[in-house]
Amino acid sequence: DDPDWGFASLGERLGKAVSGFVYGALGVSVFGLLDTLEDLHELDDQAATQDAVRNVLALPWGGPLVIGAGLMVAAVGIGNMVRAVVSHFTGSLACEDGVAWCAGTLARVGYFSRGVAMTLAGAITALAGWNARASDARGVGGALEMLRDVPFGHLFLGLIALGLIAFGAFGVMKAGLRRIGV
Repeated sequence: DDPDWGFASLGERLGKAVSGFVYGALGVSVFGLLDTLEDLHELDDQAATQDAVRNVLALPWGGPLVIGAGLMVAAVGIGNMVRAVVSHFTGSLACEDGVAWCAGTLARVGYFSRGVAMTLAGAITALAGWNARASDARGVGGALEMLRDVPFGHLFLGLIALGLIAFGAFGVMKAGLRRIGV
């Protein structure tokens, strides 16, 4: 079954390709973290995350709100990891079995890595709400930064980076191979 190449299909494929390239670039940027981990705590996005958490903590019920937001992010991350194990990613692709196997493998690795990063960031945010300390809050970059201090942290960062690159590659493959309008 050949994929549809009509105007609407091309637009959807372009969107999927852009998404794939963005995730691929995100994965490549995680490799950059291996060289710049010491400077991450100074990044504007971490300061913005802490400012946002500080503002929410100042609200009535701010702690539970931050905990809830963190748990929601962590739940999405866990959902991505579960999806990596149970989902079939190639049913909508018009390709041969070998290409479908490659695409499915990239999707599984990518979804799992994305889930790990999101779960870690969500858990850290929930803990910041629990402790009512905005200074504990981290975005995904800050959460990944914390991995450097655990045994084999650089290895974990490298694996997450490879997984995010795999997710990007799957997005690009899906953009070109997806059956649209079926």
